[in-house]
Amino acid sequence: MPGPLTGLNGDHGLVFGSDGGGNLFALAANGTVHKSRTASWNDAFYAVAASLCDFLEQLRDVIDQFAATGHPGAF
Repeated sequence: MPGPLTGLNGDHGLVFGSDGGGNLFALAANGTVHKSRTASWNDAFYAVAASLCDFLEQLRDVIDQFAATGHPGAF
């Protein structure tokens, strides 16, 4: 699934994952993490984190919430 991508607000990036529902996550050349609006490499992406570290911290928080409550958080 990983692969190169263009169209991240004029930047290039690398797709590195999925949310399990088809939406893709990509790391832009400037370090920001983006999520696709649909399950397509050709559709628009929007920024969800300022850096990969920030993205992983958000992911950890959602996992912690799920472990504590049994309910997934918004991600």
